Amino acid sequence: MTSDCRQEKRPAWKAPNGDGEVLLEPPLDEVGQVVASNRLLEWPVADRLVGISPLELKETARRELVEAACDHSRQYRDVPASLDPDLPLIVSGHQPELVHPGVWFKHFVLHAVAERCGGIGVHLSIDNDTAKRTSILVPTGTLDRPALTTVAYDRRTATVPYEERRVIDGSAWSTFGERVSQAIESLVPEPLIAEFWPRVLNQATPKVGEALASARHQLEGEWGLETLETPISRVCRGKAFAWFVAMMLADFEGLGKAYNRALADYRRTHRLKSARHPAPDLEHDDEASELPLWVWSASEPIRRRCYVSRSADLLVLTDRRGWEHRLSHRGKAATSQLAEAIAELEGRGIRLRPRALTTTLFTRWVAADLFIHGIGGAAYDEVTDRIARYWWGAEAPCLMVATGTFYLPVPVPEVLPEDLRATKQRLRDLEFHPELFVSPTSEEARRWIEQKREWIARELPRGSRRERHAKITEANARLQPWVEDLRRETLERLEQLRDAWRRRQILASREYAFCLFPCELMAKLAQAAQIDRPVLEERCRGIVERPPCR
Repeated sequence: MTSDCRQEKRPAWKAPNGDGEVLLEPPLDEVGQVVASNRLLEWPVADRLVGISPLELKETARRELVEAACDHSRQYRDVPASLDPDLPLIVSGHQPELVHPGVWFKHFVLHAVAERCGGIGVHLSIDNDTAKRTSILVPTGTLDRPALTTVAYDRRTATVPYEERRVIDGSAWSTFGERVSQAIESLVPEPLIAEFWPRVLNQATPKVGEALASARHQLEGEWGLETLETPISRVCRGKAFAWFVAMMLADFEGLGKAYNRALADYRRTHRLKSARHPAPDLEHDDEASELPLWVWSASEPIRRRCYVSRSADLLVLTDRRGWEHRLSHRGKAATSQLAEAIAELEGRGIRLRPRALTTTLFTRWVAADLFIHGIGGAAYDEVTDRIARYWWGAEAPCLMVATGTFYLPVPVPEVLPEDLRATKQRLRDLEFHPELFVSPTSEEARRWIEQKREWIARELPRGSRRERHAKITEANARLQPWVEDLRRETLERLEQLRDAWRRRQILASREYAFCLFPCELMAKLAQAAQIDRPVLEERCRGIVERPPCR
């Protein structure tokens, strides 16, 4: 295997630079071995559960995840009547946003890995995160004068979780596809948005994130990707997640210590000084301890931190903003009674949802046989590995890292930062070292050059160096007429480079939403994920090859 996926400090993975280049770790040829190894790992938490075994809990989590994904996916695309949850379960996850192709690539890898392992691929739409953006950046204008414009698909409002976020501005929502197409048509004549946005509008949901994710997943199905998808909110309504939260509540003291110790180790290993990076410590005082959970209500969908305290045979949940709920419990092991009481909160409109680290803690250890991360998530899950080690004494299952770089298919100026630096340095040399560029044909010029060199070489006592500085400055100024033409040419060159660099920054960004690309992008992503499907060949037939964008 190319690297140890359980090492203390993971590699500093970076997104590739070249168009169409991808990062896959481990490589697809080795992923079957990784999945098989993960399936053999034990989860040593038997002493933390009363009324259910670790194996039964994991089986429940897998069954509920597959059932939720099947139920959700068949609302808008064909799904097999039944799937065996004992098959290798490959999972990825991301917020339901208009992501760039490097993130979308994970969905293609999800299909590829599941197919190679004879398993099931499920993408989790992380709808417990807040909907921070309601617009995308779109390049517009011409190749000679490109510009950036912001196109909104909805009105901005208070940041509520995607699970609760509904469309507010129907006009912006319905016309988004048309406005994006008009903005980018001079650069990309047939963007994928024209095929994608009608599917968004046809989704039978008023929720922003769910409509975006379902339309994207529907499009993937038409291109032959045999994966499933479900919002994580549906998973959180299941029995397995209730048991997982019960474990957290029953031993919140041990969890808090493990969580904060893992963060401290990560900061020390990576020499981070910020107490909020990669996540803030869980708070603890005499009154309550913070849990790595969000809590909110259906009537007031603003995420709040969740706290717990112990009082005799009661656990008291609170958001410290007025909400409080009491649960009967004693001891440090989760029980059926506690898990059932947590599950009942959903029916009362109370949402208990995992934070980022807790999401993968549940998914990787309880449900999935392999989790596919992007670069950022994989780096931060180093913390999750440590939490599991300190809290459960559990070995970490290996994960997979997948990302790629894909640029818009437009010509891009060939200019590098070194070109700008060299030209700026040349301007500086013309000002402070003009003698390097002056041909000594003029007697006056030779005289000023010789005078400057004499002053540079002269040994001077302290207090006399200001005079030398003044004489050298004067010589430089006197020599400027002999380099004026070269200076003017260099300034013109610098302006040309700056303009080319500005155009390159706009045209050669890997961060543009996937829907701005032509449909050829899907063929590129499939090819990069080593997917060879007849339906892809059918879809790709007739696509005209475009010139390389770099």
